[in-house]
Amino acid sequence: MTIAYTAMDRQGFEADRLHINLYNRVNGNTIPLTQNWDRSVDGLAWSVDGRTLFVDCDDDGRHKIFAVDAVTGTPRELVSDGHNANLIVIPSPSTQMDSTIIFAKDTMSAPGDIWQFNYNSSTGQANSVSQVTFLNVDLLANITMSVPQSFYFTGGNNSVVQGWFLKPYGWSASTTWPIVLLIHGGPQGAWDDSWSYRWNPQLWASRGYATVAINPHGSTGFGQAFTDAVSLNWGGVPYDDLMMGLDYILHSNPWIDGGRATACGASYGGYMINWIAGQTSRFQALVSHDSVFDTVSAYFSTDELWFNEWEFGGLPWENPTYYNQWNPRDYVQNWKTPILVVQGGHDYRLPDQHGLGVFTTLQRRGIPSKLLYFPEENHWVLKDENSILWYDTVLGWLDQWTGNIPPVQPSKATPFIIS
Repeated sequence: MTIAYTAMDRQGFEADRLHINLYNRVNGNTIPLTQNWDRSVDGLAWSVDGRTLFVDCDDDGRHKIFAVDAVTGTPRELVSDGHNANLIVIPSPSTQMDSTIIFAKDTMSAPGDIWQFNYNSSTGQANSVSQVTFLNVDLLANITMSVPQSFYFTGGNNSVVQGWFLKPYGWSASTTWPIVLLIHGGPQGAWDDSWSYRWNPQLWASRGYATVAINPHGSTGFGQAFTDAVSLNWGGVPYDDLMMGLDYILHSNPWIDGGRATACGASYGGYMINWIAGQTSRFQALVSHDSVFDTVSAYFSTDELWFNEWEFGGLPWENPTYYNQWNPRDYVQNWKTPILVVQGGHDYRLPDQHGLGVFTTLQRRGIPSKLLYFPEENHWVLKDENSILWYDTVLGWLDQWTGNIPPVQPSKATPFIIS
């Protein structure tokens, strides 16, 4: 009997490539299977005949399903669009050589449902990919969503970089529209074609913003070297990618008003917002959510010491080079842009001191700013009413500085706002 499992090679690096190993329970030998496949495997499940592993992983801005040959490690793409995960293999009653694969699927335009396909082991093909459940069909029938468009441009280091673009609802080329740049966290994460209840690009598009979400260096699904490129380089090539991607979208869509550009980010995305504030004044408004304000103090307050040690090259008192090189705090003298600061009171990844540090700096420098503080939320805003308040406040802040539409009144909730 053989056990398949995923493993990383580099100790202390939480975003190292997850490759598949096979462990033989009879002789105790372990062999690597996907050492030549430059993708990081998430979930995996055996086929009925034991000749194939079904896996899901990030790839090119999507979370796809592949069939991996259990002998050669060769991957074959089976389901490419959307975000697909939680694979379950059900043997076919007619033959043990075929299977039905059950999985969960969502996209930027539809929340999760159960899907399936029939896998033919002789041809290696996924047949009859179809939706099984329709949990939100009635709600979706009354909602018009923007169609996400994948795009590519030449970014930092002359590399090809991918992103997603959504036109605003009610779009017309005869009207000028504001734009928002969304920056993901991680930094080893990605904007996939997936549904989210926290940072859903459709909500910005529905408010009348051209919405762009770029996967800069550091993002997953584009090869491990691309993911590795952000380490020791937090404010370098990823920043270049974001600015160059925004320029590309503005050049390609003359109906967008570049003078009404905004940007929002959380976690590493929040770090990047703070970094952007010190590097450029091209944005009319920014939103910094649970961010890194000071890279040095972040080491001494986070619940993930190993993370900072890897990303900045060691201990800050032994090797301070990269902590100092990419520290947003050291550029606050350049800050000019109005910023909404969001902070969770139970955030132990990036505690209160960071959000309060950003807000204090803005207030002392006389820069228009607002603090939205959630005493009971952690690194993410998870409670329903808090989420409504979060969207109302974030979108209202952008509206205020772009002249888009009047801000929506906040919903009743437990957090408080300081202006």
